[in-house]
Amino acid sequence: MSLVKSGQIANCCAPNALMTLQEYLEDYASPETKEKGIREIAKAIEHIPNPKIKAIATKRLEEIRQGLDIRTISEQVMQQLFKVLAMHFEFSLQGIEKANITKTEGIK
Repeated sequence: MSLVKSGQIANCCAPNALMTLQEYLEDYASPETKEKGIREIAKAIEHIPNPKIKAIATKRLEEIRQGLDIRTISEQVMQQLFKVLAMHFEFSLQGIEKANITKTEGIK
């Protein structure tokens, strides 16, 4: 709730949502949908208010395009966001099992 009240929610949720969308586009979207999605991500990234967080998110989006694992990237981003925002939270994705997802079968 403190993120909402302080207005910092845009600096946390927006990068996370954009990275999730980018991963979806890489894994499942048709070429046409992927192209449209990338254009929308480029527009949306400009609405992240904190320039440091915008730079982090931009870098991570490029890493996703290059095929890096979203879970690893997400954990790194959250740690960097907390540091930039001078927040003191423990955050880890360790121990969370990866869903068994394939392009043809969907979620199991």
